[in-house]
Parts: sequence; C-alpha cells; structure tokens
Amino acid sequence: MSDNWIDYWNRKDSMTGDLWRAQADFFVRRVEREMSFGPEDIVLDIGCGQGHVIAALASRVREAHGADTSEQSLEQSRRRYAELDNLLFHSLPREDYLALDHLPVRNVTRILCVSVVQYYR
Repeated sequence: MSDNWIDYWNRKDSMTGDLWRAQADFFVRRVEREMSFGPEDIVLDIGCGQGHVIAALASRVREAHGADTSEQSLEQSRRRYAELDNLLFHSLPREDYLALDHLPVRNVTRILCVSVVQYYR
C-alpha cells in the first residue's frame, strides 16, 4: 500500500458505509451552533471526500461546493447527490491541492476543511 495520502483516498474502499453519513450529520448539527448556516450562504468544503457534509447542509444553504483531489470520490458524490441541484463538486489538482483560484465558486460565505489539514505538506 502506498504511504501517499492522495493515493489512499483514491482507493475504492476508502469512503464506504453509513458511518460516514452519520458522522457528517453529527458534525453539521454540532458546528451549526458556531457557523449559523443560512439560506443565503455559499459553502466551500475543501477535502469534501464523498460529499456527505455538504449534503447534510444542502437544505440549509443556497449552494454548497465540494473540492477534493480524489476523482473517484467526486464521481461518487456527483452520482449519490445528483438530485440536489445546489451541490457542486470540483477537482483539486494532486500537485497543487491548495490552489483554489481555478474553482468556479465565488462569494463564498463559509469554508469547511474537515479532517484534512493533517495531510497538508
């Protein structure tokens, strides 16, 4: 197995199960007290994985954008949450995953970065 975290999160079995969705729901309920998500908010989730957190936010915000290096996770997110038209998923380049200027989202009001900063170089 590779010790590269980008390769790890691109594995087919890295993000499966109901536990991830339950954790996302719990996270949103807890963080909502501090962030006060509202119907005009545009949220960017950096390192969104399979999009469970922004999916849990979909009914509370105007738009939610997920960005990740894992094309597999992004594709699964797009399929899983296709009916939620206010969720959009974007690729981050493997070699420069901190570059966000290419993302089509503007006027972001809330940024989430849940359990990913430990992977940053």
